[in-house]
Amino acid sequence: VVLESAPRSVQWHAMVGGASPVFSPEERARLADIAARSQGAVRVHTVEGAGHWVHVDAPAETEAVLLEAFTDA
Repeated sequence: VVLESAPRSVQWHAMVGGASPVFSPEERARLADIAARSQGAVRVHTVEGAGHWVHVDAPAETEAVLLEAFTDA
């Protein structure tokens, strides 16, 4: 709900582990839809092969997303 009404002046980055059982296919589709409608305010980063703990399973990818987020700020 927060992301659906997020102000366009704030950029949100969501990281999802591609192998995570936490996000259902329906939730992933909803998140992708929110990002598509957000005009760039919401970005979804799916890290294939990572589980729920993306930062542990894929530290280099996590670092890249964080650096991108801070660089774009």
